Amino acid sequence: MDQITRQRRSGSAWREIVTRQEQSGLTVTEFCEQEGLKAASLYGWRVRLRQQQTTGTTTSPTVSNRTGVQKTAEEFIDRKRPGVTSGDLKKAC
Repeated sequence: MDQITRQRRSGSAWREIVTRQEQSGLTVTEFCEQEGLKAASLYGWRVRLRQQQTTGTTTSPTVSNRTGVQKTAEEFIDRKRPGVTSGDLKKAC
């Protein structure tokens, strides 16, 4: 049975891959089949890299940035005590 191995790539590696695909003249699907990549990953990184270009950032977006929702400390759930938020803990103290 063939085992699929995942390779974690850096942002700069994805930047190179996106550039190669754009210069290849191939569709994303064709390029990904040839390179052994998932098209969804290439599309996702292409969007991420374009967003970084427009905002001038070079780091990966955080969950709050991706969803557009900012959470305060009181809104996070205390994983040690399910169902209890940090706001509840502050009130109890």
